[in-house]
Amino acid sequence: MFDSGGHTTRFYIDVLYGVLFFSAFVSLVYDMNTVVAGFTGGLVAGYFLHVWGKMETYEAKVEETVSAEAERQVSTEVDEQVGDVRKRVEGGVEEHVQEKVEERVEERVEEFVDKKVEERVDEIRDGGA
Repeated sequence: MFDSGGHTTRFYIDVLYGVLFFSAFVSLVYDMNTVVAGFTGGLVAGYFLHVWGKMETYEAKVEETVSAEAERQVSTEVDEQVGDVRKRVEGGVEEHVQEKVEERVEERVEEFVDKKVEERVDEIRDGGA
């Protein structure tokens, strides 16, 4: 999940905090000194901030991974739905266009035939009269 360099660095930081905590605790056991107590308090605060930073990094990685997976799932779902819609539209358009073409062709053929028949009838009347 993390690159090995960053993970190793975090490990060494945690080890350093552990050694410092242990040495400060041992020092406090043998000699109650305010400087050592203050140093230990600073270690606690620093380690709290260190853990907080690790959690933010972890949350960002988790959010990135979840976002990528959600995007992949949405993309897959959209592709499936668009495919279904495309098939329905293609089938519906084909039928609709076929019906409209047949209607228009019939209308135009009838108009054209009627017009030609009238012209021919007019020619025969004019020629015959």
